[in-house]
Amino acid sequence: MPRRSAVVKGRADWSWVLSAACWLVLGLGPVVAILAALIVEPESWLHAGPLSARRSWLFVKSALLAFSVAGAASVIAAAAAHWLRSQGGARALLLWLPLSLLTVPPYLHAAAWMGLADHLGLQLSGWMAVFVIETLTFLPLGLAFGLAGFAMTDRQQVDAGRVFADDWRVFHAIELPQAAPAIGIGAALIFILAIADYSVPALMQVEVYALEAFVEYSIAAESAASLLVALPVLLLCVLLLVLVAAPMRALAVKVSFLAPAQRPRAPALHRGLRLMRSGAVMLCLAQVLVPVVSLFLMTPLGDIWVIWSVSLREIGSSLSTSMLAASVSVLLGLLLAPRLASTGWLVAVLLPLAAPGSLIGTGLIVLWTLPGLALVHGTVVMPVLADVARFAPLAILIQYVQSKRTDPGLIEAARLYRGNGPAVWLKVLLPLRAQGLAAGFFVVLGLSMSELTANLLVAPPGAQSLIVKIYGLLHYGASQQAAALCLFVLIFSMASMIGLLLALGRLRAANLWSAHGRD
Repeated sequence: MPRRSAVVKGRADWSWVLSAACWLVLGLGPVVAILAALIVEPESWLHAGPLSARRSWLFVKSALLAFSVAGAASVIAAAAAHWLRSQGGARALLLWLPLSLLTVPPYLHAAAWMGLADHLGLQLSGWMAVFVIETLTFLPLGLAFGLAGFAMTDRQQVDAGRVFADDWRVFHAIELPQAAPAIGIGAALIFILAIADYSVPALMQVEVYALEAFVEYSIAAESAASLLVALPVLLLCVLLLVLVAAPMRALAVKVSFLAPAQRPRAPALHRGLRLMRSGAVMLCLAQVLVPVVSLFLMTPLGDIWVIWSVSLREIGSSLSTSMLAASVSVLLGLLLAPRLASTGWLVAVLLPLAAPGSLIGTGLIVLWTLPGLALVHGTVVMPVLADVARFAPLAILIQYVQSKRTDPGLIEAARLYRGNGPAVWLKVLLPLRAQGLAAGFFVVLGLSMSELTANLLVAPPGAQSLIVKIYGLLHYGASQQAAALCLFVLIFSMASMIGLLLALGRLRAANLWSAHGRD
């Protein structure tokens, strides 16, 4: 028995080392490489210089913009989620529409709204345009966490409260406090995504802090100076991730994608509150309809196929990159998801989400130009590594959530009778985790297809991705060609999210979320 215990302990130690090594290279590698360069080359501090008054004010404005976007998107999405979760039948399908655009990139929404404005003879520019477009862009993410939050409410407490008080008092005294942690997590993630995005502000002719790190590296090719410029954003986002780590783990335990949902009764609210809730639902629908309708209006149907055929090389390159990144991310999820019970591992896995895409791209260039690793730089592997570093944390987190819904007794019984060999993995572990694997694959697939900021830096010569081509067309004013290619990305992103819903076994939107916590 002692010998067997030592063998098991040895396997566990090697598994820990393998997990740490893989994530250190593929996930944390870009940021660690820049930090190392900053230590080795202290003169980089002089190149970047102190944070100027201009950059300080730009950072404050960008943070306020991201905070406003996160707050508005979370409030609107929570109001819509509270109503949509109580709907059944045909109206329950309204859940599917916003969630199907979960991986559609912000600049595609910007292109759609710019096209609609041109069609109406209007011009979009300025901070307000950025605020509106980014708020609508992140509504699906807020809606997902809003649905998760209200699924965690204790129905017995709600029903008991309605005996003694009206629905509004029950909502703000019972339902909202119980849903608040999930809504807060969604708001934090929206803030991180909004403060790191410069695609929409650039199209709206607005200068934001996220662009400064990209510009700094483009001017002097100083990776350490680029990190110093991005450091305020990085530290703020890391702080947010640390704060939401514990609530995120609790959410993973309580929310189930798999168990059948119990549809609650729609609350009776005052007329003003009903109007506000209806307005939130209408905004969610507008967020879906405007991209689809606008992109079709901008491009004649006959020209769509011609433009797609001319861009087959870029489409093929992006598809292959996205599929490889999704596959690698899923494999990392198998390795790392069991580790997320530790707060340290959870923060380490989520840390790349806090880094702007431009910083990930810069870090990859530094890492893969080191002696002995330079063969990778300048190849088609670099965009795959960029997508893995940016989006693998989501695949790992999804598999962790799914693992919390799996009966550990089944796994222990299989290992007791079959050991820990390939047979257990193929016949027990993989079938039990199949839904989480598929869900993580489709999420990373959709996000990788639309990744822009890191790809602008690491794309090899002659292998331009579809997204980089679209962004260039938008800046050069080729709106018709850009709209046709944006339509392809939109269809692909929606298809990946429909694949996600199918993987989760949620063919009926009314049953998408349910809460059945397991201690």
